[in-house]
Amino acid sequence: MLIARLRDVYRLGDLTTNRLNRLVGDDVDAFHWLVVAEAVMPSAPPNVTAWLHRPDLLPAWLEALIIYEGRHQVAWWTRRLELGNDALETMTARQASEALQSRLEQVRRLLDIDTNFPQANPAQAQALTRLREAHAEEYDEIVARLRHEHGFDEAEQLPEAVQRLLDLPDQAFLDLVADDVSDRADVEGLDHHAVNRRWKATLRKLGNVNLVALGQPPAPGGGNVASFRVADKALPATVPPARRDAIVRKLLFLTFLRVRLQEAVYLGQRRRRARNELVTFPADEQLRNTYFPEYARYRLGCEELVGATKS
Repeated sequence: MLIARLRDVYRLGDLTTNRLNRLVGDDVDAFHWLVVAEAVMPSAPPNVTAWLHRPDLLPAWLEALIIYEGRHQVAWWTRRLELGNDALETMTARQASEALQSRLEQVRRLLDIDTNFPQANPAQAQALTRLREAHAEEYDEIVARLRHEHGFDEAEQLPEAVQRLLDLPDQAFLDLVADDVSDRADVEGLDHHAVNRRWKATLRKLGNVNLVALGQPPAPGGGNVASFRVADKALPATVPPARRDAIVRKLLFLTFLRVRLQEAVYLGQRRRRARNELVTFPADEQLRNTYFPEYARYRLGCEELVGATKS
């Protein structure tokens, strides 16, 4: 009923921010329908796109695009096998998959901008490094104080569910993460920062296992989220019916693995940004203000070195 109402309103273009908030609310299916429609329709109402650009919606927007781009890729591939490249249904599925993939990359860039700080220029970074080294003990004390004040202590007491995950043997943890990707388990604690590195490494391991099973090379250097999508051109043009279902299962597993890996990466980025905002940058600023003449000398020397390197 709600989806039908959304379709009617979407056709009319009568989607104000307040109406979108009321119609979609916490309805995941309605949100996903809206995301797909915005990506694939030739002329989406601009207020829909503006609504989706809200910073608090970017992670959910990207997650929905990953899910449906993966599903549309599978739909295109199976139609190609059954009907051929030139069939109208095949071409329609291909166009939808391409539109979703294009939108996905745009939203991924938006989220990267939202979670990452611009880098300091080389001379500033080198000068700050030299200042930290010259006053290492004082700098460490400032950082320790700020970490404690803002809850970034290394020796924090972990929740029991998180500690259990950390204590699991590698194979048991891998099996649990695989079940979580397949929606066969609701794993408490995976989103905790103490588990983040292990979670990402395990997801990448599972991704590479499935890529190899599909005849693809493992992702280089561990792989980012996009690395675990099998390229359209790498999908076989012919395949025995008995093997088709197995390939579809692996493609869909990789789709939902990308969703979980994107979540894990985003959580890590968000924590690093918070740590930078609350600990690293204030500590750097305090040290720089205390020893500004010394920092200025370092920076001048570093600028000369950078300039000499460029010339």
